[in-house]
Amino acid sequence: CSSDLLNDAKGYNATVAGGGANMANGNYATVGGGTGNGAASTYATISGGWNNNVAAGYATVAGGGNNRVEEPYASGAAISGGIGNRINGSPYSAIVGGSSNAITMTSAYSAIGGGDGNRVHGNSHYGSIGGGGTNTIIQAEGATVGGGVSNSITGLSFANYATIGGGKGNTVTNNYGTVAGGCGNLAGGMGAFVGGGGYEWK
Repeated sequence: CSSDLLNDAKGYNATVAGGGANMANGNYATVGGGTGNGAASTYATISGGWNNNVAAGYATVAGGGNNRVEEPYASGAAISGGIGNRINGSPYSAIVGGSSNAITMTSAYSAIGGGDGNRVHGNSHYGSIGGGGTNTIIQAEGATVGGGVSNSITGLSFANYATIGGGKGNTVTNNYGTVAGGCGNLAGGMGAFVGGGGYEWK
């Protein structure tokens, strides 16, 4: 036996079903398998993968690698897979997959479907990013980015219920604003709408 691969179930009624170097330290916590996973909170669950960590009650990581669900206030959050995804401070939020996506800073009930480097944070409850890359929702409750690249819904005075369908480099900065697509467009007025257009010079 290798001491580096020993499993450890310290929590009350905790379970480690298999794999190596896994820990279930929370009460009723479960690790199904994989390597180097840690379920540290009550009813935390990690199904498999590697180097995943759940440190929030009733939260889940299903697989993938280097995914994190962390307190404070991340109860019931879930990451299905992917690599390097993170949820903290955002209870009942979910990341389905992709890489380096994050839901942070009290953005409860938010979701990221996939893609790379997408962010929902800063009191953006019910925020949603479908996919794409480096899209952000900041201080915008109920906002949605469907996809695309480097799109941003940001409300310094809030941009609640704003929408960007896709495209690249589009921005909405006010409540109920919409950019359907295109490149480099801005909807800055309340309820403003941009259907598309814009052009990226090569």
